[in-house]
Amino acid sequence: MDMIEITPEELMENLDSNDFCRKFGNPVKVRTENGYVVVMAFELYERLFGKVDLSKEHTIEMDEFLGKNKETESKDDKPD
Repeated sequence: MDMIEITPEELMENLDSNDFCRKFGNPVKVRTENGYVVVMAFELYERLFGKVDLSKEHTIEMDEFLGKNKETESKDDKPD
């Protein structure tokens, strides 16, 4: 399955857009320093895997992912 690849910046800029899935697809592949993260709508995740108990799933909240990415970016921007 080919997925559209976007940067974390594109994800942050467009996440609240009403046509995010139409524009980028669902799921999308986000390029990070450590490889890729696949991001999908919660509704799609539940459709694929059934009712979700988040305490038992290996998922990451979008706010947590974006927060980690911002920390990494700010460290990269600081001069040595």
